[in-house]
Amino acid sequence: MTDIERNEVDEKQKKPSTFRSLEELIALDVPEPSYIWDGEISENEQNCWAGHPNVTKSLLCHGLITSIAHGDDFLGRKTKKGTVILIDKESSINTLVSRFKRLNRGFEKSEFKHKAYVYTPQEMKVIPADMLKIAQMVEKFKPILVIFDSFSRFFEGDENSSADVRRVFELLKPLMDKYRVTFLFIHHCVKSSGKVNIFSLRGSGDLIASCGSVSVLNRLQNGVIELEQVKNRNGELSKKIVFRVDDVETQKGKSLKINLVGEYANEFNIDEFVNEWINKNIEINQKFKSGAVYGGLEKFDENSLRDSLKSLSAKGKIFENGKGKWIRKS
Repeated sequence: MTDIERNEVDEKQKKPSTFRSLEELIALDVPEPSYIWDGEISENEQNCWAGHPNVTKSLLCHGLITSIAHGDDFLGRKTKKGTVILIDKESSINTLVSRFKRLNRGFEKSEFKHKAYVYTPQEMKVIPADMLKIAQMVEKFKPILVIFDSFSRFFEGDENSSADVRRVFELLKPLMDKYRVTFLFIHHCVKSSGKVNIFSLRGSGDLIASCGSVSVLNRLQNGVIELEQVKNRNGELSKKIVFRVDDVETQKGKSLKINLVGEYANEFNIDEFVNEWINKNIEINQKFKSGAVYGGLEKFDENSLRDSLKSLSAKGKIFENGKGKWIRKS
């Protein structure tokens, strides 16, 4: 079904009475749920990523933007082709320039296949007075995705007020209906020492209720980060994505790469995976090299495996026998 056909279906569905027979309901031709980023960002919905400060929320969305612009998958998942707009009041222009340059160097080819725009307004909020400006932007560039970083900087009112929070989503809904644009909000969580979850998002629960999908980010051991989807209106919750950010020296200069460590349905602990592999493949007191572990656990990146081997050594599971060499102890 084309976008034009979807819009026609949407218009037809608004006009009939809300009272339908089951036969009439089943007969409706509606599009299947789709995603801007497979399984994670619901298309033609409002979505949210949340986490504590410095957990790479902004960096992750910058990596997604760069991948969409290149027409590439992101962290092993498909991305939709089209234009993206980042409306940013969180990062400085120096940070944005440096970060996107380094992310772009991580791709083999520097040419972009799709347009991406970064807008850094001094004054803009999702309020009636600014909606014309936002609507004109969407009309001009026809983006598939608009990202607001961060929610609080574009919000006016009391975050704990359901009416104030709901107003933001109500103001953007006509743009979704007319242009089939998707929105992603980067948001903060309440202060806490433990892992964040669906109850950690700051402000009224109407923010969660209004979104098609909600994901939270947590920094785990060994420098890896976990993206966990906690709401998906259109299907089953996506598997947790575990990734790490690496500084890589290339011929073009220093680059940033966001590397997939793995996808997991349950709580992630890389040491458990590495220790289980060693116990299955290495005899007690047998010598082995790091390369054997890298080859046996190819779905993990080498930096994570190297850190895990050091962690297992500190726990007494293996003994270091030289650079990149180990002995299984128990």
